Amino acid sequence: MWGADSSAPMVTPRPSCTATLHGKMWPEEANADRNLAIQLAREGKLMICNHGPWRYHWEAPTVHIRELKERGQKRKPNAPLETRPAS
Repeated sequence: MWGADSSAPMVTPRPSCTATLHGKMWPEEANADRNLAIQLAREGKLMICNHGPWRYHWEAPTVHIRELKERGQKRKPNAPLETRPAS
């Protein structure tokens, strides 16, 4: 039978990221408790309402090392032009 587990903590759904929440963290408790914010960030559970080029969206304030590796492979540094010797 699928029933509610009384020992499971109640999790409030993440609200829509809008101009009124810009710069706020989710879960909301992290806005008032610095230590909780640090803990949630380390666990990958903290989100911050941010404004992108066209819309507001939730994003993680931390990056996993694997993501840095993937980003590095996508971008190639500007290499100087190769010069060919005159023949």
